[in-house]
Amino acid sequence: MNQNAPRNFNPQQSAGEATRQLQSSNPAGTPLDEVVRNLERAGFQCQELATASAGYRNSLLCTQAPPSVQPAPTTSDPPTPVHWTVSVDSQDGKSVSRLQASRYPKDLGE
Repeated sequence: MNQNAPRNFNPQQSAGEATRQLQSSNPAGTPLDEVVRNLERAGFQCQELATASAGYRNSLLCTQAPPSVQPAPTTSDPPTPVHWTVSVDSQDGKSVSRLQASRYPKDLGE
């Protein structure tokens, strides 16, 4: 098991930072079941897509939404909750070939 799993995923980071963090914890060649465990440990929910992305044998979609019950806001809280989506694609159907994170709302400047 990968001991570098992103347990402390920062939902306020940029999509590029999130992609780099998740790719470093789940590099190409990591078994898909290990990637799913790592992402679930970081607060994502994953499901296999019925149709894989073009050029891939398997694709997973992992999402993370902000908590449905928000505690009382503080001055350090982010102004808008962030929803995350991570796409995981596999050419061989067994290990990750590509991993990409995106967020809503998008990063400033996008």
